Amino acid sequence: MSNQFQQRYQRCFISAPFGVELGSLPELLEERGISWEWAKDEAGETQNAETGLANADFIIVVLNGTRADYRGIFDAGIAIGLRKPILLIQTKSRVLPIDFRWFSTVKTSLSNHDALPFLPNHLFIECKNWQAPVNAATLTVFTGKLHKFRVDFGILVAANGITGDANERTAAHAHLQSVFGRDGLKVIVVTRQEIEALRNTDDLEEVMRNKYGDCIMGAHRF
Repeated sequence: MSNQFQQRYQRCFISAPFGVELGSLPELLEERGISWEWAKDEAGETQNAETGLANADFIIVVLNGTRADYRGIFDAGIAIGLRKPILLIQTKSRVLPIDFRWFSTVKTSLSNHDALPFLPNHLFIECKNWQAPVNAATLTVFTGKLHKFRVDFGILVAANGITGDANERTAAHAHLQSVFGRDGLKVIVVTRQEIEALRNTDDLEEVMRNKYGDCIMGAHRF
């Protein structure tokens, strides 16, 4: 794992029903060098959760289809207020008063070690060796292809990046934010400058991990 990725996501707080078996989740986090914690005991759950949420770099909320899910949604609300990246894991579906499109969501059993792979098995990559940044209209065509083939992840190699401002979410950046929020579509952009800076495959892995991590954690840049 890259040093930059570790520095960005070192600490995770898991909001899960008291006593639930976390399955492969701790192992997956430890494999990535990420420390984690959750409420230590039922009596101190509220205090522990508030402290853990504040200290964490990102939050994982486990929803198991019971009334305890409302506590998970409460913790997610606190995390949103703290501007923390959030990943929801649904082991069993339940109707809840939230819009899941605003979260990165995975539906799986916690015992499924292969349920949270770093990258999907199939990748769509498109290259634009243009002097100008790639605009929103061109990105719309690319994301349309992803929709057509029912793929939720793609890589755009754009020599001079894409139009707009990542922080202000304008132009092409606005489109990527839109498809991510609405459909969970993840597109990362790699520039010529980033490619030319690569010295080996480890550097390439570092760039991919950083960008993919930002994307699935709901960061404002792609």
